[in-house]
This record gives sequence, structure tokens and C-alpha cells, in this order.
Amino acid sequence: MQYEKLGVLEPLCIAFFDLTDSTHLKKQMGESRGVEMAMLHNREAAGMCGMYKGRVIKHIGDAILVVFDTPLEGMLAALDFIGKIHGEKLPFRTKIGLIQGIVTRIDINGTDFLGHAVDRCAKLIGHALPNQVLTDQTTMQLIEPFLKDFEQVVTRFLGIRQLKGVGKVPVYEMALAETGFINETGSAPDAQEDLLGQGDEKARPTMSAPLEKIDLPPLSIPARPEIPVADPPLERVLNLSAPTGSELDSVSVGYQNIKHILDQAYDLNIRQVFLSGSFARGAMIRPLHTIDVMAVMSPPREKQDSVAQMLQQLKDILAKGSPGSNIEIAVNQVILTQKDLAFGIIPVLVALENGQGRLMTPCKEGGFWIARNPAMPDQWMEQAAERNGPSFLPFLRLIKAWQKTNCGYVNSFHLELLTDMIASKIKLDISFESVYQWFWYTYNFMNQNKKPFIREPRSTDVYADEYIYSNSITFNRFSRILTDSYNLARQGIIYHRAGEHKMAMTRWKVLFGTYIE
Repeated sequence: MQYEKLGVLEPLCIAFFDLTDSTHLKKQMGESRGVEMAMLHNREAAGMCGMYKGRVIKHIGDAILVVFDTPLEGMLAALDFIGKIHGEKLPFRTKIGLIQGIVTRIDINGTDFLGHAVDRCAKLIGHALPNQVLTDQTTMQLIEPFLKDFEQVVTRFLGIRQLKGVGKVPVYEMALAETGFINETGSAPDAQEDLLGQGDEKARPTMSAPLEKIDLPPLSIPARPEIPVADPPLERVLNLSAPTGSELDSVSVGYQNIKHILDQAYDLNIRQVFLSGSFARGAMIRPLHTIDVMAVMSPPREKQDSVAQMLQQLKDILAKGSPGSNIEIAVNQVILTQKDLAFGIIPVLVALENGQGRLMTPCKEGGFWIARNPAMPDQWMEQAAERNGPSFLPFLRLIKAWQKTNCGYVNSFHLELLTDMIASKIKLDISFESVYQWFWYTYNFMNQNKKPFIREPRSTDVYADEYIYSNSITFNRFSRILTDSYNLARQGIIYHRAGEHKMAMTRWKVLFGTYIE
């Protein structure tokens, strides 16, 4: 029968080489010249693949389907083709996808291959930008052991992509160090649903497909207060201080990348990775500073490394999974910077003591582990936001604007607890009256207390403001700034109540700086 040979399974690397800009080229150069360009692309790609034992299976319009015996050969052919395009200034650009998998060979009117790997690769290439080489996690893991022999090759994890009909797939980019990675904001005008004739020509996207983003903690997404803003200038402060949608997307994608890398770090026995700190609590304002990421791990009891050893292990794993990123150890965390956005990855150990588990984090001064639940501030904020009503977080962001303008060294959690304490005495809304009241209470609290007085939640002996009182220089500095700020707020509210808004604004501008100008 004609299907007798159907069912021959082979492990192969499937590759698509697809000419980009083809529609634009045909419109610009004419149909005939555009077809010549497509033929040139396919011929040059086939020639390069042949040098690495690649077999061209078929031509699909402006693309070719090639199979390689190993993914390493596919990678080298793809990168050399990109290098040739750059080096010889060839008049076209390409997109390349590589997937290793088990495929079925069929021999009906020539050889062809069917299978999940072919479909997956056809979908993957629709996510590639011009002159970009993409692959999936399985293929990357097969190639990775050989990369140490190819110093000119660089790779990076791009995130989880939603491939239509396939699902969520971890996607990696491979590139030559001399040409570098492709800017992800670039367009891919000919990105297709797939290359197997299943996509709708009219439905082709005009930009590269978006990254699959992880949901952020609810409090981190600024929401408009359900009460009116009493004084319009403060609405400007809220607008300028709130993280933008683009920044939130960048945090989501960056966090997802870090989480994916750490989830693969099996040697560290990582149990959970989550966002924390002032960002997760909704108290971080622009410009965004380092975003905390907690990595909870449970190493064997006999293998409890020192803080320095654990931080070095984290750094090595992150550097391996995120090449090209700036990664450094900073006291009690590993700082990973991507596109001007910094993440601080903090190790958290689950330690057993007397048969009970407890959480250990590096102390802020570094060097040793201390018993502390890193999720405690985040859990407290959820309760505080619910307890104090919808204006609490927006008002807190006003205070953070003052902090960033005048005293950036003041701890965020300290201000959050202090604001909650004041909110228990008066109703805080988005008004200059509430701003003045906040400074009045804070000023008087400081004058009445000569030692730390703001306890951390669930603690009887840990104070959030201890760092202020334990250092005379910090104490005197903060006292001076607080006194000056209180006097400005007092003058501002006097002018405000008298209707002299221009005079009042001169005081508010000193307090809130560029956030209110």
C-alpha cells in the first residue's frame, strides 16, 4: 500500500529559514524582483545548511524547511548564515527557528517530515524578529554543553511565549557575539501564524508576538482611589509617581525570566520564587529602584552554605541563564540588571531546628543568616490596605514622593508602618490637609520618643525605625529634614487655608520636588 512507509520515526533538528520583509520587497521592487530576492535567500540558506549536512526538505514560499542530524549543526548553520548576511551585506533579512524532536518520515512523492517538532518550529518562527535565531528549552539544553567550545556564540532566555495551538513555550535566542542580540522592540512585518499553510494571510501580525507575562501582586498595580482627590496638584504627584503600564510589563517579563532560570536550578532545591519588597506592597514609586525577588530553598541539613557561598551560587546560575545581563553580588542579595531595571534576588533558607522549620534570610549587613519571614511585610500590607481603606496606598505614594525628593535613605517599610500608625488616629485622604497632618504627627512622634517606637508586625523586640536611632548621624540628619519639612507643610497649609495657593505651592514644591512641578 502507498502508506506502508508511513511511521518511520527519526530524531532530528527541524529548522525553518524564512525571508522577512518579503511582502514589502515585492511592493517596493516589483513582483519579479521580489521573487528573485526570495530565490536568492533560499539558495544562500540552502548552501549554508549544506555545509553542516543539512538537508533541504522543501520550499514553502519564501522559506525553506531543513533537517539536521543534530541541533548543534543547525545552530552553526543558522548563525553562520546570519554572519554572512551581515558580513557580505546581503540585500535581505531572515528569521530562523530550530527545534529538536522526534518526527515521522513519509516518502510519498518525495521525502517529508511530520510531527509535533515541525508544527512547533513553524509556530516558533512567527515570534522571531529579522535576523533572529530562536529555539525552545529542550533544544537549548541539548546545545548548552557544547557552548563552552564556541565562545563566539551567546544565548539568552527571552521568556515564555504563547504558541498558538501549541501552548506556552520557553523561548531562547542564539546569536553571534559580534552581531549581538536582536532588539526586542523591533518589528517583524512578515511574522506569520506558521509556515505550514495553516495561518490566515490577512491575520498576520505586524509586530513580533508579545511575551507571556506573569501576573503581578495585586497591590503593585496602582489603582485610582475610590474617593475624589481633594487638591488637583496631588493628582499630578500620583500620576508622575505611579509605575507606568510599560514598566509593569517589564517587571513582569523580567521576573518571569528570573523565575524560569531559578526553577531550573535543581541543585539549589528551590521551592518557591516570589516578588516581595516595596514593589509587591504597592509602595514603590518612579523611578523604580531594585525590585526584590525571594528565592526560597531547602538544602539538605548537612549542606547549609554560608551567605557568601549561597550568593555566589545564585550569581553563577543567573549569569548562565541570562547572558548579557549585568549581575553582581551586593551584601545580602544578587543584583541582576536588565534594560535599566534591577532585580535583587535574595536567598531564603528553610531550616529545621528542633523538628520545626523556620525561614532564614541574610542580614542586611551581610555575612550571616538571621531568622526572618520575608513575606511578613507583604502580608501586613494586605491587611493595612484593607483596614485603612482605598486612600491609604495612594496617600502612602505621596509620602514616598517626599522621601525620594528629600531623604532617600529612609527605609520604605519604616514609612509604611509609620503611615499606618497615623492612619489609626486620623483619616488620611488625598489632600494637603492630610499631608500636613502626617508631618504634624510624625514630627511630634519623633519629639516624644527618644528611642525606637515602631515595632515590626508580629514582633516584640524588632523595630523598623531602629536604624534611625542607632546612628547619631542618621538621627540628626533625619531630624533636621523632618523639622524643615514640617515647617514647610505648616506654612503651606496656612497659605492654602487662606486661599493664597501660589504661596502655598512654593512650599509644596519643596516637599514634593519634580513630582508636583
